Amino acid sequence: MKFNFCLFAVSIITFLAFPSVVFAQKGDLFLYNYQIPIKNIDYQNLAAIQGNNGLMYFANKKGILAYDGVSWEIIKTYNTPHSLAVHNSSNGKVYVGCRDNFGYLVTNHSGQEEYKSMSGSYKDFGEIIKIHIEGNLGYFYSDKALFEVHLTLKKVQNVWKADKENIFMGFAFLKGKPYLNIKNKGMHQVSSKGLRKVPKTELYAQLYIHAFVDFGNQVLLCTSNNWGYLFDGLKLQIYLPVAKNYIEGNIIKTAIPLKNNLFAIATLSGGVVLINKQNYATEAIMNYQTGLPDDEVFAMCSDRQGGLWICHAKGISRADLDLPIRLFSGYAGLEGNIETMLSLNDSLYVATSDGLYYLSKVNAYEEIESLIRKEQRYWKTVETINKTVKIQEPRRNTRLRQYIHSSGGRKLEKRKILIEEETEQKRVPINSSSTEVSTLFFKNREARKAYALQSIPFVFRGVNGLQSKCRQLLEFRGKIIASTNEGLFEVIRTAKEISAQPILKDKYINFIYNSPTRKDILYVCTNRGLIILSNQGNTWVVLDDREDEINAALYSIIEHEQTLWLGSESRVFKVKIDASGKVGEAKKYEFKDSYSEDILVRILKGQPAFMLSAGIYSYSPEKDIMYKNPRLQKYFNARSPVFYAQPDYTWIKNTSWQNISQPGSTDFLKTTYFEFFPNIEDVYVDAQGNIWLLDNNAIYQIGSKAQKEQQKDFFVFIRNILIEPDGMVPLSKAVYSYEKQGVGLTFKLSAPFYRNESSIEYQYWLEGLSKEWSDWDTKALISFPYIPSGKYKLHIRARNIFEQTSEEQIYSFRVEPPFWETYWFYGLQISILVGLLLLSFIFSRRGTNHTLSYILTFVSMITVFEFFILLLEPYVENFTNGIPIFKLGMNILLAISLNPIERLLNKWVHKPVKRETGEKTDISHEAEAGEKPITTSQISDN
Repeated sequence: MKFNFCLFAVSIITFLAFPSVVFAQKGDLFLYNYQIPIKNIDYQNLAAIQGNNGLMYFANKKGILAYDGVSWEIIKTYNTPHSLAVHNSSNGKVYVGCRDNFGYLVTNHSGQEEYKSMSGSYKDFGEIIKIHIEGNLGYFYSDKALFEVHLTLKKVQNVWKADKENIFMGFAFLKGKPYLNIKNKGMHQVSSKGLRKVPKTELYAQLYIHAFVDFGNQVLLCTSNNWGYLFDGLKLQIYLPVAKNYIEGNIIKTAIPLKNNLFAIATLSGGVVLINKQNYATEAIMNYQTGLPDDEVFAMCSDRQGGLWICHAKGISRADLDLPIRLFSGYAGLEGNIETMLSLNDSLYVATSDGLYYLSKVNAYEEIESLIRKEQRYWKTVETINKTVKIQEPRRNTRLRQYIHSSGGRKLEKRKILIEEETEQKRVPINSSSTEVSTLFFKNREARKAYALQSIPFVFRGVNGLQSKCRQLLEFRGKIIASTNEGLFEVIRTAKEISAQPILKDKYINFIYNSPTRKDILYVCTNRGLIILSNQGNTWVVLDDREDEINAALYSIIEHEQTLWLGSESRVFKVKIDASGKVGEAKKYEFKDSYSEDILVRILKGQPAFMLSAGIYSYSPEKDIMYKNPRLQKYFNARSPVFYAQPDYTWIKNTSWQNISQPGSTDFLKTTYFEFFPNIEDVYVDAQGNIWLLDNNAIYQIGSKAQKEQQKDFFVFIRNILIEPDGMVPLSKAVYSYEKQGVGLTFKLSAPFYRNESSIEYQYWLEGLSKEWSDWDTKALISFPYIPSGKYKLHIRARNIFEQTSEEQIYSFRVEPPFWETYWFYGLQISILVGLLLLSFIFSRRGTNHTLSYILTFVSMITVFEFFILLLEPYVENFTNGIPIFKLGMNILLAISLNPIERLLNKWVHKPVKRETGEKTDISHEAEAGEKPITTSQISDN
């Protein structure tokens, strides 16, 4: 492609106005790489978006992936989805562009999401690769057609189709108006009346628009020549960021806007570049060299918590742009296992098992050329088949010569074509697995150089003279002192190099400590005892050597009120210091009842404290003994490591990480961010207040300005409700029928929060069954195997890593009782009992069928007693924990009371009726006749 001279001159001047590398020593962004647990899922995701419900959606080759921070699900579509967009209104729908189809996601009554098509009868329009929503209109773009859809009516309003005369080369939006780039013609504004050409844009008519980013009154077009152009509706001008060479050397796939005046460009061979819109500066580069699993990026999106989701050839990663955490061990050059670190004069020093290293700026490409890890991953051996075609023409004397065919007759002689094949093996770059054909290798040396210099702005270099295991680094009077297993070293920095000079040779150093009262004194704990050094200018002098006297390995030391306390194995030494600085004899205090362990000596609440696995001990000067101090046990946790290499800092984790050397100080360090790291191995705080953490052999920095963020969009909701054996039930269901075994419900919760989401805790309270909240639990499932009949309210809430609690959500429902517990059934039972008693009473009063009357009375009484037994049985079981003897006792008591109650009832029912004077009742006649009333015992005998 040809450019005019003025444009070329502007580009050169703009580019030269900025240096090729503008990185500060600020580390790499905090990255988290996701492992999708769905089997047979494709790694390739062509689009990503966050829904209004907080869930993340990814256009996977096998459907739409949905992630809520707890679980991954796959939503089926008609075919492979290629694009996603969300309507940021009350609608809130997620729109999907597929091959020859487009539609949206809808949530069914049970909380499951489904794909609904709205492309109607339109067919054969190819892959919808871009979706843009403007108000109530959605624009669905493929290289064959552009659809304008009214999203409320779900109706296609306009269609602009490509043809041989109008070949679409991508589209963009500017000030609410769509534009198409048409091959050989240039930019065209799209309207219902047709396409209106933008004059003088033919120069760009061969460029395909891969992505566009809003720039206020302009739009940035990212094109197929890997350049950017600002378009204002009338003309285009080149946009040259600092990382121009880096971007041009790779292949632009897409671009998205970010907050804070940033935008991101994704490439198919160089990862992601973050660029500042205003000053063109490169804010960060995320590629294979800086921690991204793969350089081939297909799609990106941002979430509401400041995260950038990156879909690459190895899956999905999330870079947290707002998190004040940076990775520093990703730079090349470190060797061995990291032991500790120290920051001095804006330089980072790292101690490893192989020596001491410092982070240094790269000055020349040749320094890092061998450190590029990229190319080897994109080459493979392939077989190439070379075909040679040989053509034998008929004889020249006749154009068509006749010859005799084997079957007889004469045939015309024709041209003969012979094909010879030759197989050749060679190494070639692997083609991109994306939908676009592109190769992932450096086009030239300049592209390779740009990749290296901007991906590796710093490297770790070894400190000359120190190649042994380095245990501790201490800042001493503006210099660095390093303790190793081969001696004590002082780090000297000159204009040419950084080197280490020995102070003590052939000594196994465990710990070093600067005197808080005499700044020129250094205490050195060795494997045999104590050595006291004094720094006099550039000279080190040994003031005292107590190795022969102590003859024990020392691991910690403090100075307090002219006394040295030395921690050793299962014992502590006390050494007095007089006013002149002279050190007295060492007195030993043993912990005989403890394990064989190294005693840690620290200052806690202004007094010496001695930490063992059994707890924290103190010293009693009156009794001259060690005792376990109950007031200090709240600072102790036997299961937590303790980090104490830095003076005035003793880090230990109880409910959270805390510096117990200063327990009353203001928590300005925001140790909440420690929860992002499950395996902390060391902690260091620099002079600026930055926290440096060592976790899993990686170094992270928590910025001094880190604040405990307030997440306004942190919420929790019920995603699904499950009931056995029916499976999912509608979320709106509020009434459940009683089954044989009662009702068992399981609630699946979701709290879309993507910062250490595995640490999110949930709490619930089922009002109507319990009286208080449950304990906090990381399980996002609430299961109730049995819920009796009644009315209930399920209260739920969530708590994130910053200990922020979401608003309470309530789900009200009712479990209908079984028919034998309903009011109508109770009424029926009472009616039957009353009827039996009434019949018995009537029969007895009329004097007819005495036997039937007594039977009815007895049956009524037994039924009443059984009814009360059934009512009392659940309460008795609950009170007695189901012990059978108590149930038996209850039945015996009821049986004992049966006979006297029966007599009373019998006496009342068969009470004689008063008649007029001179008349006798039936019972009186019977008595005179010598007959006796029938009792219940006689009925049973009969």
